[in-house]
Amino acid sequence: APIMREVAGKFDEACNAAVLSGEDVVYVARIPGRRILSVALDVGTRLPAYCTSMGRVLLSGLAADDLKAFLAQATIERRTPKTITSRAALGKAIERA
Repeated sequence: APIMREVAGKFDEACNAAVLSGEDVVYVARIPGRRILSVALDVGTRLPAYCTSMGRVLLSGLAADDLKAFLAQATIERRTPKTITSRAALGKAIERA
């Protein structure tokens, strides 16, 4: 928490910590930013890893075989007009992360 508070203060942004849990990212710590507009991400919030920046960063740390297995079996559905649903394109987005 002290490091997260320092980062949040330095950049004047929220700072989140999360872990992968199956196909989801689960937020385990959060230091909110001071901006008027904020996103409601509470500790314990679960989101599909494939369509969040936090999830893609965590997926990018997987071993190549584990990422390949994730991409082969994950439930991928369109959630917004910009959701990447192609497994090949998603793999490239995760690689860029």
